[in-house]
Amino acid sequence: MGRIQKKKKKREEEEEEEEEEEEEEEEEEEEEEEEEEEEEEEEEEEKKKKKKKREEEEEVVEEEEEEEEEEEEEEEEEEEEEEEEEEEKFCIDLTTLPKS
Repeated sequence: MGRIQKKKKKREEEEEEEEEEEEEEEEEEEEEEEEEEEEEEEEEEEKKKKKKKREEEEEVVEEEEEEEEEEEEEEEEEEEEEEEEEEEKFCIDLTTLPKS
């Protein structure tokens, strides 16, 4: 083989190597992009889960507060009824008293 052919072959090999390296770099970049996208999606999912959990907790707290409020209202009503009953006990029916 002549020197020209050897140089040509060497140049072709170098070009092939360069192409392979470029392809590998592109593949690596694509993989990195995919990984980043996956991470972002996971983060979004986590955010959604946290938000949903927070909303559920808020809902539970709200329901508990409403129940407490209802119980307090019921207690107040019962107390008022008891007070009225007590007052009625001490009221004198004037029609039953003898006339003087």
